[in-house]
Amino acid sequence: MDKNILNERLMGPDCTIIVRELLYGYNNDNKIRILDLGCGKGLTSIYLAEKYKNAVIFAADLWVEATDNYKFFKEQGYENRIIPLNTSAENLPFAYHYFDIIVSIDAYHYFGTDKLFFKENIKPYLKDNGLIFIAVPGMKDDYEKVPQDLKGFISDEDFRFFKSIKYYENILKENIKEIKLEEMKCFNEAWDSWLATDNPYAVEDIELLKADGGKFLNLIGIKGKI
Repeated sequence: MDKNILNERLMGPDCTIIVRELLYGYNNDNKIRILDLGCGKGLTSIYLAEKYKNAVIFAADLWVEATDNYKFFKEQGYENRIIPLNTSAENLPFAYHYFDIIVSIDAYHYFGTDKLFFKENIKPYLKDNGLIFIAVPGMKDDYEKVPQDLKGFISDEDFRFFKSIKYYENILKENIKEIKLEEMKCFNEAWDSWLATDNPYAVEDIELLKADGGKFLNLIGIKGKI
């Protein structure tokens, strides 16, 4: 992806790097439907359209305007293959069993940490044996409160979104077959790409990464099928 586009449209650690690792080894040339849930400014949707040439991508986000993403998709030549929409994960406007794949990069932790959420709000929209690919920022372990080293960088309110691999395994294993959870290898690469932008939030995150020193923060990959 062009550096100027990344600079303009990244909203956190480089989602194109994260989705590339998460989907590594999975190829599909069939005519499939993919939901990019929490697509942000559309970078992951572009990646999905490029990787899966015969797929139709539904790019869903609550906060980023669908019109803005449509303009971006059109500029990149994907106006007929990526469908942008504004919607919440709690109220998806699709038929049940509609998608072959649901992907969610750097978004699921905002809405999916309740034990019943996946079963009630995500699973119904996947076909039988449909695939799920999730990547979320998290912690290497479970903590009751913000670690002392990270105080001043992560608020108590935001800290509730940061969970461990063990936590996600416990809430998802009953509803995802062949579930695989792992600490993603691209943590440093994705963060370095984000910190190299001139986004003011990225500038603030430089100090967060220094304070963490590799001790607490994690990037968690989750995949499986229903």
